[in-house]
Amino acid sequence: MGEQGYKVGDWVRVKDNRGAPRDYKVGDVCQVTKIEDDIVRCGEAGMFDYRFEPWQPRVGERVRVVRAELSQKSSCIGREFAVTKEAYKVGNGVQTWGGDYAGGYVWRADELEPILSTATPEQPTTLKIEAGKFYKTRDGRKVGPMASAGSKIYGAEGRQWQCNGSYWNGVGGKEQNDLIAEWIDEPVAKPKPSNDNAQPKFKVGDRVTAKHDSQLGMISKGDLGTVKSVGGGHLRVNFDNGREDGWQVENFDLVTSPTTATIVALIENGQPKPSSTPHVHTSTGAAEKEAKRLAAKYKGQQFGVFTLTTTHEEAAPVYGHKWQNLAALGLKIDAIKELRGITGMGLKPAKDAVEYFLDAA
Repeated sequence: MGEQGYKVGDWVRVKDNRGAPRDYKVGDVCQVTKIEDDIVRCGEAGMFDYRFEPWQPRVGERVRVVRAELSQKSSCIGREFAVTKEAYKVGNGVQTWGGDYAGGYVWRADELEPILSTATPEQPTTLKIEAGKFYKTRDGRKVGPMASAGSKIYGAEGRQWQCNGSYWNGVGGKEQNDLIAEWIDEPVAKPKPSNDNAQPKFKVGDRVTAKHDSQLGMISKGDLGTVKSVGGGHLRVNFDNGREDGWQVENFDLVTSPTTATIVALIENGQPKPSSTPHVHTSTGAAEKEAKRLAAKYKGQQFGVFTLTTTHEEAAPVYGHKWQNLAALGLKIDAIKELRGITGMGLKPAKDAVEYFLDAA
């Protein structure tokens, strides 16, 4: 550990690059890979430790949550966001930072790590917002139709944008709301014959998961819940985290039950007697339905449903000679032929050798 207290794995920022000007620029962020006395290395190049400073986020940088000091924030580990503000200092005087998509929390530097890639989707310079049209946000949402709000400002859904697509809230930030392109709907497929009995994608009681974060951060990508009501293109969901909220149906995916290998078998004297090649059902419900059907058909007989819960397998041993592997597979005659072919043994000695091998294996 260097005099400045750095250790391998720490994130640092270059404040003076005179020790290796070809390898570092002032302001560069890097991760310490090696400490040699007072020399700090990020990769091959090294400089004295006093030419670095401990990394802290800056407004405009993208960061990733890697740990949570408070347990209620742990669900945000792995979340990435752009720092838009220096927030307040916590009780011990440690600075915190916040930003859009920060999960509604502020974060200390030791809870974050920098995202070094600066590549972000470029906003087309030719984009011009027009009233009546729909547009695509940087994070993929459809917004519109746009209405002129005067002074080259356009609004929709309670929010406003400049005429070049930049999100406008009076204070800046929220770059994920920037408009990057006009929204082009997918070509409409040739309509199929009407089916008045067609079922909606979701129904009350379905299990669903959120496809992405909501605008206000109240719903997070991956949140699971049960549909409470369906209507007007919206779902009302009781989430597993105890919250109830609503959102458009396109923001949810249906959670399907995993398939399970299940069979139906006759039970006699408490013992299952499956057929040699039983039909394998992909769900317990289907197997239960079949068991009821058989019980109704063969009155007085009992049928049970058996579900495969786990399997265990050990790799078969591999021996040094082909005849040994054939014998281990139960191909005794083939093993005897192979052994005779490579040794010239008579039938009985070869047979005895194979049987001795099997007894000893």
